[in-house]
This record gives sequence, C-alpha cells and structure tokens, in this order.
Amino acid sequence: MRGLTILSVLLGVLQLSTSCPSLTQSGDTTWRLSFDTTNNIFYIEQVGENSGYYSFSGVDYDTMGLEVVFPGFPGHAIIEPSVTLAQMQGLSNIVVQGNRISTSEYTATYSLGAPISQINARSFTVTISQDFVFLGICSQADIVMQADCKDFSPKINVIKAGNTCNSYGGCYPCDCGCSSGNCYGPGAGMCCHSSCKTCHGPANTQCQSCAPGYYLQPSPNAYTCSTSCPVGFCANDTLAACIKCSNMQVWFNSSCLEACPYGYIQTTQVACGKCNDTSLIYYNHTCITSCPLKTYKAFNSVIGGYECLPCYIGCDTCETSDSLSCTGCSEGFFYFNNTCNGGCPAAMHANKLERTCERCPAPCWTCSQPNTDSCTSCLPGYLLHSGTCILNCPENYYQGSYIGEVGVYEVPTCFPKLELVFNLSLTSEARAVNINFNYGVINMILAISEKIKIQIGNTEIDNVLFVLSVVSESKLRFQYLGDQYYPPLSLLNVTINLDSAEFNSNAYQRFRIVSKTATLQLKEIYPFSKVETQFISSSSALIGATGGTVATIQAVNSVTQGALCLSLLWLQIVGELVQIMKFIDIRWPPNVAQFYSTSHIDPSSIVMPIELTGAINDKLNNNYTIPRVFDEYEVSPFFMKNYNNELSNLALWVPIVVFGSLIIRLSKICLSKMAQPLNLPIKSSVKKNKNKKTSKIRESYFATINKLNELMIRVSDSRLWNFLMVFILSIYQSGNLWALFNIRYSTSLVEPSTIETRTSLAIGIIFFLCYLVLLAFITRTLLTNMKHLLQKEEHSRPPHLKKYELLFEDLNCQKRIQLFYLPISLLRVWINAVIVALMSFSPITQITLYWLTNSAFIIYLILCRPLKEKLMRRMTLIIEILAYGCVLFAVILAIVTRYVDIDVVTLDEAGFLFICLSIGSTLAGGILSLIQVLQLVRVLYLYVKDRMGKQKRVQPISLSETQLGSDNISRVSDPAEAVEEKQLKRIDTSKRSLIAASEETKMFEAIGKLSPAFFKKIPKGSQYYNELKGWWDSISSEVGTDTMNLDYSFQENRKNDTS
Repeated sequence: MRGLTILSVLLGVLQLSTSCPSLTQSGDTTWRLSFDTTNNIFYIEQVGENSGYYSFSGVDYDTMGLEVVFPGFPGHAIIEPSVTLAQMQGLSNIVVQGNRISTSEYTATYSLGAPISQINARSFTVTISQDFVFLGICSQADIVMQADCKDFSPKINVIKAGNTCNSYGGCYPCDCGCSSGNCYGPGAGMCCHSSCKTCHGPANTQCQSCAPGYYLQPSPNAYTCSTSCPVGFCANDTLAACIKCSNMQVWFNSSCLEACPYGYIQTTQVACGKCNDTSLIYYNHTCITSCPLKTYKAFNSVIGGYECLPCYIGCDTCETSDSLSCTGCSEGFFYFNNTCNGGCPAAMHANKLERTCERCPAPCWTCSQPNTDSCTSCLPGYLLHSGTCILNCPENYYQGSYIGEVGVYEVPTCFPKLELVFNLSLTSEARAVNINFNYGVINMILAISEKIKIQIGNTEIDNVLFVLSVVSESKLRFQYLGDQYYPPLSLLNVTINLDSAEFNSNAYQRFRIVSKTATLQLKEIYPFSKVETQFISSSSALIGATGGTVATIQAVNSVTQGALCLSLLWLQIVGELVQIMKFIDIRWPPNVAQFYSTSHIDPSSIVMPIELTGAINDKLNNNYTIPRVFDEYEVSPFFMKNYNNELSNLALWVPIVVFGSLIIRLSKICLSKMAQPLNLPIKSSVKKNKNKKTSKIRESYFATINKLNELMIRVSDSRLWNFLMVFILSIYQSGNLWALFNIRYSTSLVEPSTIETRTSLAIGIIFFLCYLVLLAFITRTLLTNMKHLLQKEEHSRPPHLKKYELLFEDLNCQKRIQLFYLPISLLRVWINAVIVALMSFSPITQITLYWLTNSAFIIYLILCRPLKEKLMRRMTLIIEILAYGCVLFAVILAIVTRYVDIDVVTLDEAGFLFICLSIGSTLAGGILSLIQVLQLVRVLYLYVKDRMGKQKRVQPISLSETQLGSDNISRVSDPAEAVEEKQLKRIDTSKRSLIAASEETKMFEAIGKLSPAFFKKIPKGSQYYNELKGWWDSISSEVGTDTMNLDYSFQENRKNDTS
C-alpha cells in the first residue's frame, strides 16, 4: 500500500470552498473512508455510530484528493493506514510524527494528499480532534505543484440512516439484500456468489477468495470456489484453496499423503486406487499376477479383493500361514513332514541343494551327505573315522570320544596317535639328566621305566643303577646311582621303545614313538666316597647358611646404623666373584663342579625369595642354543628369568622407600608446627584455674608432642634411601651379568621371538644402561666434591654431603685414590660380567683376564688402603685374598690342564683347596659381621649403662634455688595450686632446656667449622689448639672414631642433663 508512512507534508493556505465536501466534529472522532473506484463513489462512515453512510457520487478519483483542514485553530488528525499527503500552499507549521498530523497555530492551514487513484488502500480511517477540523475530498490541478483546491460539489446521499449494514472486509457497506453478506460494490444486487468470500462479480467464477467449506480451484478454473479439489490437489482449510501435492506425495480422497493406504496402489495420475482387474492380486501397494516367494494368495474382505499374505517363517511356498502348510523351504531351512526347520531329525541328512531332509545310510547315524563316506556320527558299536563308520580303529589310531558343545554330546571317534618325541638336557647335578617329552607322560611312567634302556659310553646301565623321577607332566629326571667314573663329554644314550604288540594293541593308547633314541654328552661323573660327598654337601650348606646369616646381620646392622655400612656389599661381591667362575668352561675338579652345582651363585644376598614376574617367565620357554657351560647349570638366556627375584625385590622396595620417605617428611613438618612455643598461663591465671584435669591433659599433650618432635628430628629419610642404594649395589654384579648375557644370546632363539622374549631383552638393556649411569653418577659425585672430602674432618664438610655419606663414610679420605674405592669395585664387577657373558668362545682368555682384573684390585687394596677402620681393612683384605686364591687356583688349573693330562684323582684332591678357600672367604665374612654386631652391642650397652647411671646420680641444688622454692611454697597455700604451679614450672623448665640445647647445638656447629688456620689468627690460638688436640687424643681411644655414635651419645647425655 502506497503511503504506509508519511514522508512529507505539503502545506498550503487554501481558501475553504463551501462546495468542498467535508465533515466536522467536535472532540476526537474517527471516520472511515471507502472508495468505489468502479462506480466513482466515495463513502464516509462515522465509526461506532449508527447515523448511516454518506456517499458522494460523481467523484473523479484521478483529480480528487484527501483534504484535512485546520481552520485557524490548533488540532490534529491521525490517518490509519498512513498515506502520503502532498504539501499545498500554506504555512509550514504542520508537525508530522509517524501517521499523526498536527498544528498548534491559530491559523488556517490546508493539507492535501495525492490523488485517490494513487492511494492503494480501498479504505482507511481518520481520527480528527477539535471543532472546525475538516475532513473531506477536493479536486486539485496539480498535486505535486502548489495549486489551489478546485471547487467540487458532488451530490451527497444517505444510503441508510440509523442502521449499519454488514460490512465484509471493512472496505465499504454491502447492500442489505446480499444474503451472503459479501458484495463487489455498495449498490443493490452487487452481491457475491454464496461460494465466494470476496469477488469482483456476481458469478461463482468471479471469486477472489472462498467462503468456509469452499476451496479456490486451480487453473484453468481459477476464481471458482468448489467444495472439493481435483485430483492432485488437496483442500487447505486455512487458505480455503486447493494446493497441489508435492512430487513426493500421492493424492487420496482430496488429501496429499506420503503413501497410499493399505489396499490401494499408486496410479499414473499420482493418485491412490484399487486393482481394477479381478485377475490381479494386491501386494505391497502393487497389483501383480502371482504371489512371490514366502507369500500365498488369499481373499481379503477389508480391501474387497485378493492379496498376497506372508507364509510361516522358513517357508518359501505354502498354502496358508500355518507352520504345517509349507510346500517348499527357504535357504537354511529343510523340508520334513510339511514343515521347514533349521535342521533335520536324527539319522537324517540335510540336503542343502534340495532343502530337504534325507535319511542317512547305515551305519551312519548322522551325515553331511546321503552316503557312507560322509558320516558325522555312527550307530552304537561303530567308530567314526574320516567320515566312515568302522568297528575298530586302524593302525596308528586310538579310540576316543569327540566331545562337542562343552560336553553336551560325545561321538566315539578314531584319532591319530600322537607322535611322542623326547630329548635330553643337562642339569646342575652331573649324575642327573632331564628327559623332556613333547606331551604329558605322567600316566605312562611305569611303561617307560620298563622299556627304557640307558647306555653311557659303551656300557649299558642296569636298571638298579638309575632311578626315574617325575619333574613335571612332560619331564622325567634320570639319576645315575652307580660308582663308575665317566670322564667329561661321555655319551649318554637313552632308548625308549614302546613299539610292542602289547603296547600297540591297547585301543585307547594315544601315543606312538617316533624318535626312540636320544643322546647327550654328560658332565664328568666321579665316584665320590661318602666322606667326600658329605664334605661337599656340608660345605655348600655351610656357605649357604653363613651367607644367609651374614646377609641378615649386615642388613640389620646397616639399617640400625643408618644404612652407612658397605661391608655387606664387599662380602656379596666377593661371594659372587667366586661363584660366577663356574661359567668359565675350564676343566674343573669333580668336587669343585659338584660344589658349584649345590651352592648358590650369591650366598650373601639380601634378596628375598619372592616372584612377581612368574606370568611372563612361564611363557619364556623358547628353544635356544647357548654355550654348554651355561646349559650345565640350567641357565636361561632370558634376563627376566635369571634376574627374577631381584626384579621382584626392586618392585617391592622402591615403593616402600618412596612412601616411607614421604611419610617421614610430612610427619616432621606437622610435628614441627605443633611443637612451636606455646603461650603458658601466668601465675595469676593459675590461681584462677581450678580445672586440674584439663591442666594435666594439656601438660601431657605438650610433653608428648615435644618428645615426638625430638624423636623425628633424629630420624632421617636418608637411611631409607641409603638402604635402597646398598640393595641396588648388592645386585649390581648379577644385573650386569644377566643383562649382557641376554643381549649376547638374543639371536640364539630357535623359534621366532615373542612379545615376552622382546620384553625380557628390552628390560635387560634398560638395566644395563641404568647401571652404567649409576657408575658414572657415583664417580662424578666424588669428583665434584673431592675438595670437601680430601683430608677433611666430618664436621667441616658441607651439609649437602650428608645424603652421600654412603659413598665415602667407611673410607680413609687422605688420598684421591682412596675415595674411588666404590667406583673401582663396581668397575671390577662390570669387567668381570663382561668377561663371563661375552667371551665364552675362549675360556683360557676368560680366566686370564679374570685373574688380571682381580689381581689389580688386590694390589689396589694393599697399596692404597682405602678403608678407614684398621679392623675392617684387614678383614676385607683377608676375604679378598682368600677369594683371590680361588681365582689364582682356577688360572693355574686352566693352564696346567691345557698342556698336561692330570689324573682325575689328583685333580679331585686339588679341588679341596679351592673349596677350603671358598669356605674361608665366607667364614671370614661371617667373622667380620659378628665383630660388627659385637661393636653394636657394646655401643648399646654403654648407652644403657650411662642412662641408668644418670638416673641414679644426685644433682646438687643451689642455695638460691632452695630459697626460691621456699618462697614459692609459702606463697602457695592451696595444695592444688601448688601442684599446678609445679607442673607449669616443669613445662617452663623443659622449654628453657630446649632453648639451651638449641644454643649448645649452635655453639658446637660453630666450633665444628673452625680450622687450624683460625687458631693461628687469634691470640693464644696455638695454645688453645694444642690443648684441644691433646684432649681429643686422650679420649679418642675410649670413644673411637665413630663420630655418629659419639654425637648420639652426646645428645643423649645433654638431654638427660637438661631434664
């Protein structure tokens, strides 16, 4: 509609023409203006009044316009909907705000709009105010230009006064004779058809919109209203029109649907209809001539015709939907007795091609094909064999039962006999050999023991000279009991011939022997006397017991003294030094080989016998080829198997140390905050305090917290970390040995590697690198702090070295070479591991380098004397020399036996020297541990004795203290108050003692930092220095050089004195 907003107002002062039709009204009044452009009639109606309608005929809408006149008085006019008014000649005092036109001036002003023909609205309303505000129409010469309004005197007629007729659409009044109430003009007979809501003529084909219940038809019947819509169009009640169905819809019963309803099909006109031919059958919205598979033809009274209904499940063709009316089956189903099932009854075959059940031929009970070569089970008394049913199993087959569906059914079957093979493997004992089968034979051990034949060299062994024992389901152990001597590499021949009529006639026998003979080169078998056997076994037991005792004593001693003692480490290194020589393939004396086979590789180990990696180790059973010397001691090439206990202990100790250290640190922080000086009540408050129970509890609480705090001050988490370091160093040698061994022989696997073998190799490499890093770290730490350690007393060392005391506490820190005792020891260990693990191709080279390495270390001990305590230094040297004697014995033995053929008896006698040296080194370690325990007991005894003596000692009381006590007693008359006063004094005294102890600690720390150079700078410094040195020399023999124990005793004495 043109003129929705008033864009501009053209004002002009017009001379009011008396012939210009207009209406006036006092107050706000709303008028409705309607235009009949066909008959050139203009209507004016006062809204809300029944005064009738005023019509002006002969109006030229091309030259006439709307006029609003303000004749010299203020007023306003509101036009709805808004139209654009053109300014005419007049004053510019018209104010336009939206669709509101107003003036506040007392002057005659005219406002004239555009021609009526250009106003698209067929009707609008105008609200005017004030008296003498005029509203009307007026002709104009040129609306755009400022022109006077021409006179115009149309004839005014009242259509109907006092009665308002129905006005449809709010455009203009219809004749009251229009029964529909709708018209296309105000004149009589200008009524719309009853089907039209609006129209432009009286016929039903001249409708512009439709009355309720009628719908505007599409082309070519446009402007026609009907009660229904043609095919392809649906009736829309909201629009009262016919809307064309979309391409995805079909037409049915004047509606657009997504699909035709049940019983109807889609026609070519995109409509829904029924099958018009009685020969056609309705199926899935289509008309077909015959029903497809899985359906049948039946009459449906609902749709009034035949349709295809589904058959019972499994039926391809049927007569009804019943399960017993099938005539043909679907794929996967089989026909039997008018039904289709997923299988066939017993003794019948399911024919997949015909989809029928056919009876199996005898003696088949079930079959996959209707012939005797396709049996899947047999009649009673028959056995299934390769699809046929037979009475007895053929040769190399045994009778068993095929168990299906977890024991739901069993089928008597002939199975091929298992090919039983075996091989031989060495054990640690020279007289024992393992017989390894590929299947479990535990139920056949009696038959095997009867059929087995043993031959060593050219001699067949009688059954009474050996025994067979069960190791596992698939492993037996042969043990030679005779007294015959057999040299090394004697050939053992084991024959197990179970191929007999008796054995093979057993229909249930599962095995047939494929390899009946296996051979193996034995270790040296020496006929020891009972005394020798007892001596060797006792020696092994003694070393094991002594080593275990040493390990226990050293562990307890180390923990008690702060894990600062490395004696355990030296003893364990020496014990392993002797034991790992057995992996050097030289001609060992028979008794030494027997001694090695019955003793542990690490007799002094503190490793607990726990196993956390068993699940992985059980899968490390690959076949491999490694040097014979490792096979002789049943060593695996896998790091995780050989290092199993050590890995398990690390997995246990590392979390314990970490969490223990965390708990200690948190406890210290909490107790230090709780033990801060507390505000004690003054004496006047004591008198007022009558709650004795609360006072006692508070005193006990303060005392307990202070004692706990003092205790935690002495506790340091460095003990835990030092203990973990000692443990790691104790397994350093074996860790390097087995890691290098796994790396060297990782390619010796006969079978393809698995995830477990790769995991073992990866962990071995990681540990080897970590141990190298540990050696480098210890060396670097000593080099970095050399200036603080070399010829320095303990009190002059920086505090940060406290956590590294383990590396140098037992050492004589006078020379640089002495401080490198631990790195040199670890380097010797590393070199020994490299020699044993990587150089097995030349045993003489191995033992020579082994001897050179340990000779160099003995020379270092003798010349450099790195250990601080004289007793410890001498005992360690004795242990090393005894172990070195074993190494020297091995070197001489390897060289002599390489060039000289020594009698085995002589060799055996010489072996006792080796065993004695080994026992001596272990016993010396036990003696050293015992000495350390005795020293610890002595320190504890002196400590307890001192404490008990101080408790009995009478302390003198000064006169001033006596007088002070008397005064206090006289001042306190109430006994209860006296007790409370005494308790508070005790707490105050404890506080003063703690302060004094703190001052003493500061004093001794300051004294500890003094150097000889300081005494030279002060007056009489030399005198003080000499007196101090003399005092120290006089008491050093009594307290020893263990500064830690001295400090501990001093602290205890100071505590007793202050208490």
